[in-house]
Amino acid sequence: LGTAFSISSSGTETVLHSFGKYGSGDGANPVSALHDLAGTLYGTTTYGGKYGVGTVYAIPPSGLEHVIWSFKGGPKDGALPAAGVINIAGSDGTLYGTTENGGVDGAGTVYAVSTSGAEHVVYSFQGGKNGKYPVAEVINVNGTFYGTTAAGGMNGKGTVFAVSSSSRETVLHSFGSSSTDGAGPQSRLLNVNGILYGTTVHGGTGTSCPGDRCGTVFSISP
Repeated sequence: LGTAFSISSSGTETVLHSFGKYGSGDGANPVSALHDLAGTLYGTTTYGGKYGVGTVYAIPPSGLEHVIWSFKGGPKDGALPAAGVINIAGSDGTLYGTTENGGVDGAGTVYAVSTSGAEHVVYSFQGGKNGKYPVAEVINVNGTFYGTTAAGGMNGKGTVFAVSSSSRETVLHSFGSSSTDGAGPQSRLLNVNGILYGTTVHGGTGTSCPGDRCGTVFSISP
């Protein structure tokens, strides 16, 4: 059910933790990047935990992994996190991330969790024009979270969104707005001098791929 590992530049690999020990409440199936905060590694698992719908976990320098939050799903909590967590520089150590499902309308959430395990939902996606199914990490730019949803929006093909510190969401772009636009973004955004860059899995003008074209690299000014 997955591992966290380290590998040296000379090629020596060490398994730090094997996930999914039966009956332990441990997470299972990690697909996200790890985040280093003061020497402790934090990450998410898409499944496992007390309720089977994912966890946020920590691996301290001692190497003994522990779950700091088990997602509950349903209308009050997120479920199935595919993205990792981030920490805002200079903050109190709170971690932020997204879940692909869960929340009030089952369309995913942006959440916050302290390193001691106190979690709350920052924003629940509503689906439809609002966007649904965020699968990538959010980024923080001057106190506002930016990210993508893989579906939803005006054309049902995903969005770029912003969530303010007051938990208000704004859709900056709905993909599929033209025959050349991208569709289905699943990547983390990159902030370069105030311009956001990302990728879409589908859309664009490439014709050599089956289905909905071959994808794009895009930029957007927030």
